[in-house]
Amino acid sequence: MTDSHNVFDLSVVVPTYNRAELLREMLLSLQDELTIYKSEYCVEIIISDNASTDKTREVANSLLDLNINYSCNNENVGVVRNIINACESASGRFVLLMSDDDLFIPGAISELLPYTIQDDGIGIVSGPVQRFSSVGSEESLGPVLFSLQKNDRVILKQGFQAFSYFFLRASTLSALMIRRDLIDIAGVEKHVSSLYPQVYFSGKAAKLSDAVYLPNPVVKVRDNPITHWVYSDDFMASAVINILKDLVHDEPWGSKAFSQIVRQRIWASYGPLYESKERSLVTFFKTLRSFAMVKEYRQSATFWSIGLLIGLLGTRLIAILRRCFRSSKTYGTK
Repeated sequence: MTDSHNVFDLSVVVPTYNRAELLREMLLSLQDELTIYKSEYCVEIIISDNASTDKTREVANSLLDLNINYSCNNENVGVVRNIINACESASGRFVLLMSDDDLFIPGAISELLPYTIQDDGIGIVSGPVQRFSSVGSEESLGPVLFSLQKNDRVILKQGFQAFSYFFLRASTLSALMIRRDLIDIAGVEKHVSSLYPQVYFSGKAAKLSDAVYLPNPVVKVRDNPITHWVYSDDFMASAVINILKDLVHDEPWGSKAFSQIVRQRIWASYGPLYESKERSLVTFFKTLRSFAMVKEYRQSATFWSIGLLIGLLGTRLIAILRRCFRSSKTYGTK
């Protein structure tokens, strides 16, 4: 996307499908802060509806205090194509990606907006995320993921430093803010089967520009049991590895970044393996075998150690280990 004319400072891009009430919650978490900064920043909200059959259109049209640009696909085009369509509709200098079921943390927008009008070479901005779950009006907070454990913002230099962190952070869509001219639509077309177009967008932007990472969580990411897509048996491991290879193959720091990211992705396989073991032993071995089809996992002693540990231990001991694991790791997926 190379159009140099920016009508807005920021486009908040929200792909959605059949989550009308959760979408309303998300938009309301944005509304109060945008009202405060209305005179200082020009912000649009792009809602790309993937042919919902619920009241998504009514929700989008009901929040008159927000500058909402709503469009609805004639048919369900899939989650990845819907994200791409939403990004193509944006006209802001920066694009802020947001899942329809997550919530902005109060103060987050005030942290992000100043970067949309600065001309300092920053191309991507984000921060940690706070996991949460809700039942009715009750909300339970989970761990903070992707924390750099710093008290102030960190500027990550373009190339290895920015890339190696944002590639992992981008496994969660919400609150990734990318300069629009760095969003490579043509490049991501090669990876439409990955379910992670934002990983490609973020990795490409981090190769080309400096990045800013904020110290505090900017969004609450919902542990939502209802999804509208299906992961491959290897939880997109091979697809993500292909994105990684595509982005680093021509970089002098590429092999170093590849090795580091693959190691961390292998550690992250703990989650899917644990969850599959909870369901059944058959499901666990199916997941283990699927991961093992990916060469980088199959050749990793760490991967097989994780698999052996989970396979041998009972669920109670696994739960104890999982709590320890969560407290020591800062990455995850959604």
